[in-house]
Amino acid sequence: MPALAVSAELKRRGAEVLFVGSTNPADRRRVKQAGFAFEAVDTGKLRRYFAMRTLLEPFRVLRGYRQSLRIVKRFKPDVLFAKGGFVSLPVARAAKRLKVPIVLHESDVVPGLANRMTEKWAAAVAVSFPPERMPWVPDSNLVLTGNPIPTGVTKGNPGRFRKRFDLRANVPTVLVLGGSQGSLSVNGLVSAALPELLPECQVVHQVGERWKDEQYGRTVPAKLRKRYHAVASFAEDLFDAYAGADLIVSRAGAGGIADIAAVGKPAILIPLSSSASGHQEANAALLGEHRAALVLPEADLDAPTLARAVLKLLHDPTRRSRMGRAAKQLARPDAAAAVAKLVLDTARSDG
Repeated sequence: MPALAVSAELKRRGAEVLFVGSTNPADRRRVKQAGFAFEAVDTGKLRRYFAMRTLLEPFRVLRGYRQSLRIVKRFKPDVLFAKGGFVSLPVARAAKRLKVPIVLHESDVVPGLANRMTEKWAAAVAVSFPPERMPWVPDSNLVLTGNPIPTGVTKGNPGRFRKRFDLRANVPTVLVLGGSQGSLSVNGLVSAALPELLPECQVVHQVGERWKDEQYGRTVPAKLRKRYHAVASFAEDLFDAYAGADLIVSRAGAGGIADIAAVGKPAILIPLSSSASGHQEANAALLGEHRAALVLPEADLDAPTLARAVLKLLHDPTRRSRMGRAAKQLARPDAAAAVAKLVLDTARSDG
């Protein structure tokens, strides 16, 4: 999503954009729907752990590099914008070989492996968090831009959200987000907490496509079940959900945090304890330190603790208002424009 937001801004400024992604059909579908040309690279991942399949990954990475060379030679770009992830690495290496300048963007406080490897080739590195939190990048290369978000994030319609789920306007609404794929751990915690939560609020819970057939909420008394709504995933209607929520319970991925800051909503963050290099915990810590969110470590969390935290915030509208304002102060709504300017400036400065 950040890459699409930057692509849209580049297109608005007159650039021709080619989006390179994975062979996952969902990538192609999203990019085509956004109106951009798309090329897929079939590459492997450099994993941080050993398994039998890791023995073949270097060969897949080499194949991806060869494909990337062909794409870069054919498209002849003036600049490469690399967002990180396993697909970006072979493309960035191809750009380096063909002397195409690279602008890198890191969403998280702690960078992923691909960005750690790409950083040494980059003409500039755009980051989402204050530079003092990101000592891995030389100051001379680092540009604080924020994390690009879609333009519609702040334009959600709360009335449309309430209508879709038949929500009552006079009952507090808790929105639960487990990340783009959902979270089995968060789903279990929320489901177990529902009997304590639903007498005092209504819950809209994004469970993820993988878990959509699970019977979450089955322990809830029948008279309260109408206050619980499980949804596999959100699309554009996520923006309506942000607008209609009184409190957000979420993982701590960089994209979700950027959205929460942009809409200025109070949040309870449950960072994924197994995230690479602890990046979600580092992301959440920034909001926690600014009192823009309450951070609940996953390892110590059970359903009663989660329920108590949610209800305590729902009973304290003053604190929720302060948290929302603090989150808003961390937002950088112009991030996509800032990154696009950096990309175009880099292309021009390279001749």
